[in-house]
Amino acid sequence: MNHNNSISPVKGLQNFMDDIFNNSMSEILGTPFKTNQASVNISESDNDYHFQFAAPGLTKKDFNIEVHKRVLTVSTSINADQETVIEGMKRQEFGFSQFKRSFHLPELADEESINAKYKNGIIEVTISKKEKVEDVATKIEIS
Repeated sequence: MNHNNSISPVKGLQNFMDDIFNNSMSEILGTPFKTNQASVNISESDNDYHFQFAAPGLTKKDFNIEVHKRVLTVSTSINADQETVIEGMKRQEFGFSQFKRSFHLPELADEESINAKYKNGIIEVTISKKEKVEDVATKIEIS
């Protein structure tokens, strides 16, 4: 048995895999690594559908809200570069944060009547409901 201080390639791979499964990406990379999935509350009233997304620290300019083919998508993508200078030494870190949430809208959602507002770290999207149209069967006379 060889008892030297070198690490075999297999042991190195095992240590690497242990790091991946037992540590966060921040610990592995040695830098903040953020993946965000904004929490959302969804509610319905008689006249509207309401979506509330928790997004503290952002501004309304950071958001992209769109509806395409009856799918509401709320997303943001932020570059958060940090630069620190202490006693003549400069430290710079790149940061990136994003989230994207999509929801299929109900048939009664009025895609032409959507409002959004951002206040106190919450972005609220309100979608009005259309008037419910009853399906009416048409009787066909046979000649």
